[in-house]
Amino acid sequence: MPLPLWLTTIIRYPARRLEKDRLTVVFFGKTGVGKSSTLNALFGLDWDTDHAISCTKKPQLIDFARGSRKSILSLAFCLLSKNGLDRVALLLLTHHLHTSKYADFPYPKLRVVDLPGIGETPTADQQYMAFYKKWVAQADVLVWITQADTRAYKRDEIFFKKLHPFFKESLFLILAINKIDSLGVYAGEKGFDAEKREPSPDQLRLIPEKIDDVYGIFYNALNKRIIFDSRQVIPYTSCYNWGLDHLESTILTKR
Repeated sequence: MPLPLWLTTIIRYPARRLEKDRLTVVFFGKTGVGKSSTLNALFGLDWDTDHAISCTKKPQLIDFARGSRKSILSLAFCLLSKNGLDRVALLLLTHHLHTSKYADFPYPKLRVVDLPGIGETPTADQQYMAFYKKWVAQADVLVWITQADTRAYKRDEIFFKKLHPFFKESLFLILAINKIDSLGVYAGEKGFDAEKREPSPDQLRLIPEKIDDVYGIFYNALNKRIIFDSRQVIPYTSCYNWGLDHLESTILTKR
């Protein structure tokens, strides 16, 4: 039997007051999987992206503060009218619209961190390792981005094993499978429908298989260090925005 709303509110309120005031979400993955383009699509950013070269050479981060609708709109209007800071105003409004959709989002602040991609070169991997250890250890939510159009996950697995000793016990891990529009189908079957901006029926049939494949690799590498199940594997495409709402809600609600 469900609890009455008034009792649920009383129970939840003290627990929320004990929560720290900022949720830190860290994005990680191999170079070229689309981390920066994913962040741009999710949070209305304009960080550099390039299909041929790595653009993220050091951690990029941005902090959002959650306020009331009135205060956010007033600040955005002030930035636009007096300072011409249209990009900052847009970020504030975009973030407010994102988080205001989730009644159970208890944090007044959100920090988003984009780490340099792994696999650029062996030297770069070694140079970036200090960044990885620092920010992975601080992550409340770790969004490990991989891609649908490959079965080569060995590099991810190696780094996953190196870094999971730094995971908080309370870490919420998300495996985000980008480029679902490039998921291969068998000869004679249909690929991604660019006009409707959605996977074809043939691709939809293959997506559960891809989820199981990626989940099995990472679950074994994790060695039960944190709680992790297949519902935390999210297929999407940053290019066509399919699946991004699901990814966003999973990040912000951690379920």
